[in-house]
Amino acid sequence: MTKFRLVLVLLCLALLGALPFLTGLPKPDTAAENDAPVAGPTAVQRQMAAQREAAHPGTPVGARVGRLLMQARNLTYSGRYADALRIVEQLRTDPVNTPHEAAVIAEMHTYVLAKANGPIERQAR
Repeated sequence: MTKFRLVLVLLCLALLGALPFLTGLPKPDTAAENDAPVAGPTAVQRQMAAQREAAHPGTPVGARVGRLLMQARNLTYSGRYADALRIVEQLRTDPVNTPHEAAVIAEMHTYVLAKANGPIERQAR
């Protein structure tokens, strides 16, 4: 009879321990974290979202800007980096560029500078 009571008590304790798993209820210490209010975007997040909205990928650039960017790209391909950089700098100072055109021009400027400076050598540590 004593063994039966011991088995019964152990079975009850095991069921009590497994009850949260069987019912799928969250643990008491994590329930408060799920009810926390969601904070709104910070000023930095709003600024980054505005910059993303300003430069839509796939938005076409104007004919003049596109022609000069193609010319700068072709000059870069042929190794005439100074001429390509001169064209890109001319485009950067143009005040009538749209925000998307300014972003594309900045990318081309970075590309020309990277090609002109060559590959970056990794230093041994």
